Amino acid sequence: MTALLSQPVSNAVPAGRPAPTTLRGKDTIGTALRVLSSARILSAPVLDDTGSCVGIVGYHNFIKSFGMDTDKSVFLATPIEQVLVFSQEANIQVQRSTTILDCVAMLRSKAHVHRLITVVSDAANSIVSQSDIARFVHDHLRTDALRSFAQLRIAGTRLGKHMPKSVTSTETLHGALSTMIQEMVTCLAILDPASGALVGNLSESDIRGLGADTFMAQLSEPVGQFLSEFSMRSLTPVFVTPHDTIMTLFETVVGNRLHHVWVQDADGKPTGVITLTDIMNALLETKAS
Repeated sequence: MTALLSQPVSNAVPAGRPAPTTLRGKDTIGTALRVLSSARILSAPVLDDTGSCVGIVGYHNFIKSFGMDTDKSVFLATPIEQVLVFSQEANIQVQRSTTILDCVAMLRSKAHVHRLITVVSDAANSIVSQSDIARFVHDHLRTDALRSFAQLRIAGTRLGKHMPKSVTSTETLHGALSTMIQEMVTCLAILDPASGALVGNLSESDIRGLGADTFMAQLSEPVGQFLSEFSMRSLTPVFVTPHDTIMTLFETVVGNRLHHVWVQDADGKPTGVITLTDIMNALLETKAS
């Protein structure tokens, strides 16, 4: 594991990935939402007047800056450089030679650090995400170096031991996203308001592709209704069991391009959730053991 994670992070970035879509600090939130929607991405590096990267901005940053009583026209006209200041988030940049292990350590945050900017001469060169690293490790799980890790049972690790924060399907999308940000979690369980049964899950990925008009209009809608209209996939949670192996976990996450999976018991009851952030932590713990 140590040798694998000591490779440069450039090895985890798929070959041929185009340069990242970028924004300028003086671009407005409205412009940023149109760019993110058109490219179907969740965030983008922000450049200053010299072309240097000064941060990364995404949908969750805009939610932090938006209250339901905010004037929407004023909000959409706000420069994103103001959003970066308000968000108070670290501008996490790495070199292409930075080790995968160091990147994993940065990506284990419980907040919204899901991707890093790789820079060359201060310019954004590429993006490396938790998904990239999970995919890279998955591709090596059948090697001798990782075989024992791949054969571990989920029950024998710290994975899936905690239930996520939850909201009911009648909560507004804005309320649900705000809860996710305030609790510093990457997903929420969506529960039936009457029975408390799990009926879906919400993450930032569910708002991928929403432009300014649609995004603003949907914030006041019930989250269950939003998912049924824009992200039906999230109304069918994907499960693993405590007896499944790490190999099965990675195949489920990578094969389905997921950011989280649920853990269920023998009766089909959800008992926990495993996120990509949890997987980053598991990689560090395994390397240290």
